[in-house]
Amino acid sequence: SAYPPSSHRHTWSQIDSKPKTYPPSSHNHDDRYLRLVNAPRAVYVDVRSTGNTSTASTALNWALAIHPSSGFRDNDHIQVRYKNRYVRGTGNGSAWWTDEYTTTFVKAGAWRAIATSTNGFWG
Repeated sequence: SAYPPSSHRHTWSQIDSKPKTYPPSSHNHDDRYLRLVNAPRAVYVDVRSTGNTSTASTALNWALAIHPSSGFRDNDHIQVRYKNRYVRGTGNGSAWWTDEYTTTFVKAGAWRAIATSTNGFWG
């Protein structure tokens, strides 16, 4: 009823084109794969549970309390998700409104905001 059946298995002798030894004698990760040496570090931090803020600098400070700035080099990135929740008039009274932000910072000596996206919703 299923293809291949759950009991379907191949024996070692049925597998073709396999090397004679493991690892193969020509095995070398250094010249066969891209090595990410000194690649920029990218960290995502969600600080929405920390509290309400609409400022990227406050959210960055909260994120750096979790991931200290000393662990980053120039060109490293940190992406911070944060929120601001408040009561907003609706015309029929008021209700809770939440603004959520995601800001990406790059370390270039100091931290610099390079992009921010926002999303707002009732509740």
